[in-house]
Formats: sequence, structure tokens, C-alpha cells
Amino acid sequence: MNTTNHKRLSWGRSKHQISKVFKPNNKNEIIDFLSKRKEKSFLSIGLMRSYGDSCLNKNGSLIDMSNINQVKEFDKKNGIIRVQSGISLDDLLKFIVPHGWYIQTSPGTKFVTVAGAICNDIHGKNHHKFGSFCNSINKIMILRSSGEVIDITEKEDPLFKATSGGLGLTGIILEVEIQLTKISSSYLDVETIPFNNLEEFFKLERESVNDYEFTVSWIDLTNKGTSFSKGIFQRANWKKDSIFKKHTSSMLKVPFSLGINLVQESLIKIFNKVYFLIALKRKSSQKIHYSSFFYPLDFLGGWNKLYGRKGFCQYQLVFPPDVSLAGLNEIFESLKRNKFMPRLCVLKTFGSIKSHGYLSFPMEGTTLTMDFPYQENKVKKLFSEFSLIVSKFNGKIYPAKDINIDKQNFKKYFKDIDMLSKFKDPNIESDFWKRVS
Repeated sequence: MNTTNHKRLSWGRSKHQISKVFKPNNKNEIIDFLSKRKEKSFLSIGLMRSYGDSCLNKNGSLIDMSNINQVKEFDKKNGIIRVQSGISLDDLLKFIVPHGWYIQTSPGTKFVTVAGAICNDIHGKNHHKFGSFCNSINKIMILRSSGEVIDITEKEDPLFKATSGGLGLTGIILEVEIQLTKISSSYLDVETIPFNNLEEFFKLERESVNDYEFTVSWIDLTNKGTSFSKGIFQRANWKKDSIFKKHTSSMLKVPFSLGINLVQESLIKIFNKVYFLIALKRKSSQKIHYSSFFYPLDFLGGWNKLYGRKGFCQYQLVFPPDVSLAGLNEIFESLKRNKFMPRLCVLKTFGSIKSHGYLSFPMEGTTLTMDFPYQENKVKKLFSEFSLIVSKFNGKIYPAKDINIDKQNFKKYFKDIDMLSKFKDPNIESDFWKRVS
């Protein structure tokens, strides 16, 4: 049993720990590790794409599951696939797309594991059609620290609810059965429409939700005056040309963190203005491969290093539909008041399909995602203001992105946290859980 000490960083790079890391190749090696480990607590991890500290475990060990990554069984006729938990969406899509299948829900990167997608109950651009990722899961096999292996097959099972969006705290996920969705192409027809303010965004969303499977918007929150809250709305459906071309994994790579932050506000302001002007002249409908549409940042490996050694943080919130406009306007006023503007911002809506997990983030309404360079004092002040606004409008924050929330405020957003506590494995811990529980 080999464990090595590694510095592990969250994707935001603002949080890190030196941890003992064990990288098993099969279930038996995990069981052997659990029986002989010296550290009291452990946490299973995948490709470390969580932005905050939910993937870190101070004074405990980490079990890196990325080598346990095989396809076990595939029903090509009905689109049901059973895989080991450490398989990445990158590898899974390469396997299923040539057969005309896709995952029902996809995040903004393919470099996450299936287990990571379950632990954070990820969401995508088509929530109104399929809900969040765990809605497509038929079965989850988990290993408890006691050595017990449990197959969870019912979505109403409290252990399923605790594991879905449960941040890996109920057990080590070993295998997963997923219901896929049939696609008619590996390409999409994508329509791009500029909008000038939130009212125009909501109008476009209402007009699109019934006829388009995918909707998402980029929004500019850096430029002042009439440019503030302008954005680009995209809506898309799969093409029907029966072309099934899988993606390649070729990319440019950022080799190391620089001493300076390259994502400066002044540069982003210029980029946003140019991007909006280009969108005004762009052909309204384009044929775009799924890799470019769903994963635009994946072409640049290690793009998080562009923020420099201090890293960055992301804040993602959701407001209920009837107060989304009012809540977002208050968030925007807080940004202006603090004079600390986000770099990359994404705006989209969630439909009415309910998530199963006690700590699942998606709920019906509007969600806003904002990236900030990590400046500790500014971030704490701004995020504290955000928390008050989110609570005021009965919203939520996304645990996978959080670095700041305290126990009291977290319980306001997730009133079922005590239910998760009942099914949490007593030997599994994370820095995030220690902070909020």
C-alpha cells in the first residue's frame, strides 16, 4: 500500500493542502487501504475540478479514484451504461458518441469524473428537459469505511438522496449505471443573440424554453454605463444529420502558474466589448460541434493558472423565478458598490424538474456564476453581502464552488443538511464539511 504526500489544490487554486494520497487500481486495494490506514479520516477524489475546499481534507488522507475508470457494460439499444466511478466524461463521451448517445446532463467541462458529477449533482444548459445529473442515474454502488458495499437503486432511498450532491461524504462511489440520451448528430444548430439588459434576457429565455433543448448566456458585468449587463444568449438543438464525430483531447496547455494575474479587469473589459460587437455581426445560426459548444474552455489545459499564484474563486447562486430579476439587480448593485467586478459570468435558468439530493444545488429559477481573482479581504466582504441577498430572496449557493459560507448561513440554504448527516460515513471528512456542519 503506497501513499505519497502531495500538495493538492482545488480548481480555484486559492485553497490547498498537503495530503497523503493513495491511488488504487481496484476495489480490493481500496478495502486493504481502509483496513490499514493510519489517518482517522479520508476522502475520495477525482480530477479535482471543485473550486473550493470540498475536495480537500486537512489532517486526513485522499483516495484518488481516477485509475478506476473502465466501462463495465453497455446496452447500445437502450442507452444504459455501467461504468467505474473514476472514468472521466472526456473518456465516456469518446466511447458513447460514435454509437449515437450522450449524457443527459453535461457541465461546462468534460474533465470531471462520473463520481464527481454525482457528488456535486452537476447541472447543464438543458435543466428544463432533464434536470440535474443524478436524475439520469439508475444505480450507485458505494463502499463504506466499514467495508460494506451497498447498491443504491431507488431514487427515493434516503441514501440515494444523501449521495446525490452529497460531496462524497456517504461512501466511496465504485460503480454507476447511467441512462443516456439518444442524439441525432454530434453537432448542434446554435443560434446566437445579443441582449442589452436583464429584461431582454428573460424575454429570450421565455421564448426559447419550449423549442430549444439548450440555453445559456454570457453576461458582461465589468463595463459600466450602457454596457453593464449586456450579454450573448445562445440557444441550440442537436442537428439531424446522423454524423457522429467524437472529440479529440488535443489542447494548448498553461505549464505553470505565473507570478501575475493575466485575467486583469482592464483586459476583460476590452475583450467583452469586442466579443459583444462580434456577436452583433455573427451569423445567427451556426453548426457547432458538441465539444466547442459545451466545453469552450477545455481547449486550454490549466486555464485556471492564468489567475496567478493566488488563484481565483467562483460564486454561483440561484434565485426562485418570481424574484430572479429583483435578486440579480441587488447582486449587481453590490458589485458596483464594492467596485470589484467579476471576470467571467454565465447566466442561465433551471426548469421545474426537482433534484433528488439533500444538498443538490439546482432548483427552479435563474442561476448566475461569477469568477473573481482571489483577493481575500475583498472576496470575504463581497461574498458576505451576496449571502445576505441570497438569503433575502430564498435562493441557494453551489457547495462545489463555495469557499466562504459559514455553518449558520449554509443551513439557511440547505435545510436538509441534518438528513445528510444521518447517512454520512463517520470516517469521511472534507474541509468544506468541517466548516459548514
